[in-house]
Amino acid sequence: MGGEPKVTVHGDAVFQRREWRVERGAWALAAVLIALALLGLFGAGPLSWTGAGSPDGLVHAEYERFTRERGPTTLEVRIAPEAAQQGRIRLGVSQDYLEAFMVQSITPQPSTVVGGTDTLVYEFEVDRPDTPLTVTFNLQGEQMWLHQGELGVEGSAPVRFRQFVYP
Repeated sequence: MGGEPKVTVHGDAVFQRREWRVERGAWALAAVLIALALLGLFGAGPLSWTGAGSPDGLVHAEYERFTRERGPTTLEVRIAPEAAQQGRIRLGVSQDYLEAFMVQSITPQPSTVVGGTDTLVYEFEVDRPDTPLTVTFNLQGEQMWLHQGELGVEGSAPVRFRQFVYP
């Protein structure tokens, strides 16, 4: 009698093939998520940065499509020199957007800030009337999920944009 006991293994070929398909699908999904992360879906990268402009070209905004709650982000607004009136540019930003983000700093500093019901208006002195004004808002996401912003200057159609804040 000696020897080792024989073990019979029953295989289920159909189940095994199904399991392999699921595993290959999971690997493909992981590869897609890694590629999207590298392209900027979850932070900095080419997919993350985008821009929006007014139809008349007076205002153009560049921003990150995706940002993190409590993480820093930048909203850069370029305003054409034609938007200046009496040596000043008045830039309105929607209150709804500003409630979702904490303004850390604004460069250049506005000379005045006037609050309205739907819009906060930043007024900037124009030093060089023949060059565009670039205003940089350094922000921090305060509320998660999708936020819509609107900004513009007097006499121009507003620029509308969306930003997603991850938890």
